[in-house]
Order: sequence, then structure tokens, then C-alpha cells
Amino acid sequence: MGAYDNPKIIQQPDYGQIFSRNFQAGLSQQQAIKDRAEKRREKEKMQDQRLADRELAFATSIGKIEAGDLTASLQRLGFSEADSYSENERLWADNKISRDEYSKNRSNSFRKIQELAQIGKSLELQSKNFETLDESKFQNDPRSIGLIEAWKEKKMQFQYVGNEVEIYYNDGKKNVMVDIDDLKNNDFFNINQRVELEDSEYVNLAKTAGVKVKTFTDTNFDTAGNSTKTIEKKYEQTEEAYISKIANSGKMAKLFSDEKQAGSLFVDTVHSILKGSNRLAAEADELIKKHDIKDPDFKKAFINNIAYNNPDYRDALDELSKKVLAEEAFNNHLPQNQRIFNAGGVSSEQAKPESSGIESEFKNKNLVKYFKDVDNINFNNTKGVGPTIDGKPMVDFNELEPILSKPPYNLNVKNPVQVGARQTRQFTKTVKGADRTVTVFDNATPEDIRKAIKYLETGENYNFSTNVSIPGLPIYN
Repeated sequence: MGAYDNPKIIQQPDYGQIFSRNFQAGLSQQQAIKDRAEKRREKEKMQDQRLADRELAFATSIGKIEAGDLTASLQRLGFSEADSYSENERLWADNKISRDEYSKNRSNSFRKIQELAQIGKSLELQSKNFETLDESKFQNDPRSIGLIEAWKEKKMQFQYVGNEVEIYYNDGKKNVMVDIDDLKNNDFFNINQRVELEDSEYVNLAKTAGVKVKTFTDTNFDTAGNSTKTIEKKYEQTEEAYISKIANSGKMAKLFSDEKQAGSLFVDTVHSILKGSNRLAAEADELIKKHDIKDPDFKKAFINNIAYNNPDYRDALDELSKKVLAEEAFNNHLPQNQRIFNAGGVSSEQAKPESSGIESEFKNKNLVKYFKDVDNINFNNTKGVGPTIDGKPMVDFNELEPILSKPPYNLNVKNPVQVGARQTRQFTKTVKGADRTVTVFDNATPEDIRKAIKYLETGENYNFSTNVSIPGLPIYN
């Protein structure tokens, strides 16, 4: 350095300014970090909100599923799938699964819910069908009975097997699967409906008999010149022949062309008719004899109304059904001008000219039903052992008495009394506070006995052929 050079001046740094600049830079950096954190939290919040929105939308779609009586059960299965849907969404949000796997799982969840919605529509229709269901006691599939009970009690359940939905109920021992294809049927799960013939159907069956009645009139005069006219009506053929025609008619065959209908006709209708007329045991014995049935349990099954469950017996039972329905059509649905119900198809009535117009029909429904019960009394099991009258066996009153003492007859049958060479029984019934009594001889026919029972109910002699009350006519010939 020269002697005359000015010395270099060293300036001191402005530490305050430096500190201020550094402080501002630190603040800016902290704010940037804070902003990035806020944006990250906001992004995560938005992602969580979108996830929650998707989960809510999925659950809402399940809540809209309607399935009639089984809505709660079907929605319960749907909400189990909602858990799988949520798990898939969270795994994707956390980058723990691939896009392909996420998309596959998501599509699968939506497919299941759409399938449940379709099933729900079918179940809603089945619920409406169930409201009008009148199930038969005869069902081809015994599981149907359990299905009906489970449906009534809302105990039907659903489960996924793989990706397929199964419907089942528990019969107390095990889970019983229900064919989901049956949901597509218009009927309730193919349950057999009860079949009952209308009066019009019985009338059409009765017409197939082609009944023809001949009428004969005879006029007699007494010593005073008064005339009495006797009218006699006869069938051209026997009652059995006409009933056979009905049973073997094309109209009858059509009724039994469908297995479900044939089963219901026997189980729901024919069995009730036989039970009501005390014919079950006798008809079972007849079937065993006619068809050489070896099964020792057949009679018990027949009486308990489960014989039709065995396909081996159905042809024989259908044949019996046709006969019983034919009897019902012939006895109760023939046109009035063709009705002659006395044994042998013969009806006789006497009337003096001055007594015309005194006939009055029994229109009381309860009385008509009572007369029908009387007409259905089965005398096959009350035949007496010993001689016959005109080829007809006498009635064993010891066997008949228990039948008549019970409802709907409620008769008091008194001890036998000897009248001449005949044994008699007195039938007594209390009606409207008074006792009516008739004496019935041991050679009385079933028709005589039926007339006597009807007299006890009405107090008037009953003309069996025309269902009219004709005072003054004898009960017995």
C-alpha cells in the first residue's frame, strides 16, 4: 500500500435488517407448510365426504327395496353387502388395491343390489298372491306346508352362496331351500290351491246322467163316490246306473285331468263328505277289498286323510272321488222335475182334489241342511243279522242308536217294546219345549227311518220325493 493511498473502510453488516429478512422468509415458509397441510386436510376431508356420500347413496338404494311381507329380511341381506361396498371404497382411497380390483368389487356390489331389487319386486307380487291364497290340504311337495307357515310368521331368510342369492326357511331341524325360479310364477310358489266345485258345476255333472222319469196316474173311487188320485214316478234306470254315468262322464274326467286339482278334490272335499256321513271306515274296507291293498296302514292313512300322499293309491282314490261327487250331483243337483230320492227310484203320493195347494216348501236353510244330514245317514254299518224283508236286511237299532243320539240328530231312542210279533223302538225329540215321539218297527227301511226323523224335527209328515210338507199323509205303508 502506498504512503498516500486511502485506507479501505470496512462497513459493519446491518444485523437487524438481516434478522428481519430471515424472519420474514421463515414466516413465509411456515405459512406455505401450513397452507399445504390445510389443503391436504381439506382434500382428505373432501375424500372422506365423497366416500361417506357414496356409502349413504348405496345404503339408500338398499332402503328402497320393497319385498312385501319379506322386506325386512331382504333389506337385511342388502345391508350386509353395504359393508363390503364400504370396505372396497376405503381400500381404494388408501391406495391399497388396484383400480381393476376396485372396479370389479364395486360393480359386483351394485349388481347384487340390483338383483335384490328384482327379487323384491317378485316377492312383493308373491305377498299379494299370498293374501288371496286358499291352500289345499294336499301338496305334492310336503315342504310347501313349512313354506306357508314360515311366510305367515315372516321367518323366510336370505343368504349369499358365492354371488347367488338363496331363499330358505328353517323347519325346526334344518334349513330348507326354496327354488328362486318359483318367484317368477303367477301363483304363490306353486302351492296347491283348494278346489271346490260350484253348484253350477254339480248341475252340469248331473245333466250328464240323462235322467228320465216316467209318471203313472191312477184314480180310485170310494163307496161315497169320492175320488183319490195316486201319482207314481219311476226312473227309467236305477239310481246306481245314473250315478255311474255321471262318474264316467267326460266332464268328470276333465276335473281329474290335473293332478293338483284331483288331489284337492279328494283331500278337501270328498274326504269331508265321507267323514260327515260316517262312511270313512266302510269305504276304506271297500277299497282294500276291491283293489287288494296289502298295506296294513292304508286304512289308518285313509281315515287320517294322508293316503293321497302315496302316488300308488291315487288312481283308486280318484275313482272313489268320482263316485262320491257323482252321488252329490245326483242327490242334490238334479232339476226339480227329475228328483226322486226314494229307494229303487220310485215315488208315490196321494192327494184328494180339495187338498191341492196345501204344499209348502221348507225354505229354512238350517232345516234344509238338517234334512241333508238325515239323507246322508249311512245304514251300511247298521244292518241286522238274520232274516230279510222283501230281500232287504232289517236295521240293527243297537248300532243305529249311537249315531242318532249325537248331533245333529240328538234323538232319544227308548228301549225296545214288543208290539204283536214285532220289536219296536221309540224315537223321541224335544222341539220347542215339547216332546215328539214316533214308533219305528224292526222291519222299517232306511227311508222309513229317515222320514220318521224328519217328522220329529218338523211335526209334519214329510214327503221324501218332493221336499214338501203334506199334512195327513201316512209315514209308513
